[in-house]
Amino acid sequence: MKKDSSTRKNFQYLSEKQRNIEETWSRIRTNNTKLLQMKTEETKKALYYSTGYFNQMQEVYDEAMERITEYIKTAQQKAMKSTEETTPNEPKHPLSTLIEEQQLRMDEIEELIQESEYTEDNIAIKGIKTTILREWETIQTNHWKILQQDINKTSSYFNKQQYRSIRTKIFKIQGEADNGTPMAKPNQVSQNISLPKLQIPTFTGKYEE
Repeated sequence: MKKDSSTRKNFQYLSEKQRNIEETWSRIRTNNTKLLQMKTEETKKALYYSTGYFNQMQEVYDEAMERITEYIKTAQQKAMKSTEETTPNEPKHPLSTLIEEQQLRMDEIEELIQESEYTEDNIAIKGIKTTILREWETIQTNHWKILQQDINKTSSYFNKQQYRSIRTKIFKIQGEADNGTPMAKPNQVSQNISLPKLQIPTFTGKYEE
């Protein structure tokens, strides 16, 4: 990102970079949890554990997020100043851009949830669920950013309650993922149908039979 020109580092570009960092860190954190669970007396001497590699990465992540947050603030100020100069009567606040992006993401994730409910292929369901949970992490991050900029919740974004509705559905998906159970299908016919036993006649070899 250091090699990129200052003109390229606009709000949208920086927000995308921030989102990529957050998603990458989320995967690192998940993998670290798995590695800690697999840690044994024999493996604890590995460099990953002995050097505190995860803690070092935590410092790198914190520093990166701090810097990119500063870049974003600068980009927001430039965008607001530019907008005020071009259209003083209709200023374009970064908050509205973030809300528009959030709305698109929430609409998309609702479509994915609906698709997963009517998909019969278990492999496809697993893939859709993974995408849903990954998208949900970004939606959560954006939600808190919106809340930080609109503490009093004056935006219509908070009146729609769409975030709360999706969160309830996500909790269900996460619970199913933790339990290892597939998402229930609507109107699914039970396969546990007991068939009547047929009495098959036996032949003793007598001609009269």
